[in-house]
Order: sequence, then structure tokens, then C-alpha cells
Amino acid sequence: MLLSIVSSHGRRIACRMLCLFLLLCLAGEFVCSEESPEPSSTCNTREQEVAVWIEKARNSGCLDVEFYPANKRPKPFDGWTDFHLSLEYKYNHNVRWKGTKGKVLDVSIVPAFTTIKPSISHMIKLPENIERDQWHTSVLGRHELDHVAIGMHPRLMMLATHLVKNIGRLSRTAGSTSEVTLKWAQEEINSAVDARTQALHSLVVINNERLDSLTRHGGRDLVERGAFFERLYLKENLDEVKFRFLGESMKLLDTKEYQEATLPFPH
Repeated sequence: MLLSIVSSHGRRIACRMLCLFLLLCLAGEFVCSEESPEPSSTCNTREQEVAVWIEKARNSGCLDVEFYPANKRPKPFDGWTDFHLSLEYKYNHNVRWKGTKGKVLDVSIVPAFTTIKPSISHMIKLPENIERDQWHTSVLGRHELDHVAIGMHPRLMMLATHLVKNIGRLSRTAGSTSEVTLKWAQEEINSAVDARTQALHSLVVINNERLDSLTRHGGRDLVERGAFFERLYLKENLDEVKFRFLGESMKLLDTKEYQEATLPFPH
């Protein structure tokens, strides 16, 4: 099975003159300004590392960038980012039921997943009058990369794998044994996977909306930038958005590997 969901988030260019001189580097720990001890070297190093990551991401198919005619903006934003969340999976399963003739059957469906491959890709769209080779260093480009960072955080993929792998016994009812077919059981399992994938999709959307709200779609600096990205998909974040499957996630959330997971590119 392959489940795919697409969503989009945009940014309207605002307060250009206020924002152009503020570029936060390395998870917000350094600010490139005249007061920074080594502004050029710090920013150049970060920008080079980001550029290398972007090239690798584009080559692997998980990131693409398109440039549209500046006088033909197709959305009410100068830049925006679509994300495409996919989940490929395979499983075996067994089905058991009990009940007496003429009564509703209690059916137990137990899946055992053999393959779980979550993935996410992003499409950034920018006006063609932006400097193409250096788009990621612009205020607009950096904001769209913030959206990419929300979707590319490794915790999201870890959470997707965990939630699907740990789908346990599914208890259902059937009117007769004739209803308990292979197709019916598979539909019930697929429905359970879909529910978790939809919840993850909503989680990413809410975090993207929160980023836009805090920055006015990139028009102002993100306060406590490091903290924003560090808390992504931790218990506090899942609690805040009322994540439907928080209870099923707790075992993973408490692991050191999950808590210490970091973004794949300097931020």
C-alpha cells in the first residue's frame, strides 16, 4: 500500500527592510550583524552547509524548487512550500472470530507489518526575480526552508514508523462469517494506518501554521528560534495540538534517540 497526502503553506513578503539584515545562524545561536564576532565566516559556513544539503536533497528527490514569473503570482504569497507525506507499507495478518449462530460475531484482526517506509518531500516555489543560486540566503528563501525543516525533522519519520508498527489487535464485529473476508480485513487494517497518517499530516500542518503565525508569514523574526525547532514532535508539542495518538506514542517519546534527534541541515 502507498498512502500520499499533499499540503501547502505560503509566505507573503513583508517588512523587507526590517528583516534583510537579520539572518539567524546555527539554530539561532548566532546573529549575523555588525555586533557578531565573526559574521561573515559564521554565515558563510552555515550557508555553504545548507547549500550542500539542498543539493543532496534535490538529487534524492525529497526537495525541489520552482521559480514562477514575478508578475504572475499564482497564490496570495510570494513564496510557498507544498509538502507530500507518503507511507509505503506491507503486512501479514490473521483473523479470528467467535460467536454463536445468528448472533453478531466478535472479530479480531492482528496485523504484522513487514515493511514500513514513511517519506516526505517538499516543493518550494519562489518568484523568478530572486537570485536563483543564492535563494536560500534570502529572507524569503530562509522562511520557506523553515517550513521544510518542520517536515524534514527525523522525529516525524520515527513517529510515523512507530505508530504503524505498533498497530495492535483490531476488534471489530460482523453480522455473519460471510462478511469476514480477506478484503474486509485488509480494509480495516488500511483504515487504521490511514487514521494515523492523517493525524501526522495534521500535525505538520498545525506546526507550519504556527510558524506562519509567529512570524507573520516570515515578515518578522522567529523569537526563540532554537526552542521552536527543538520541541517539534516532543510530548509538549503533541499535547499542544491534541495529537490523537499521543498515548500510542509515549513509548517512543521517552527514548533517548527520539529526544536527541536533530534537523538534517544547519538551522
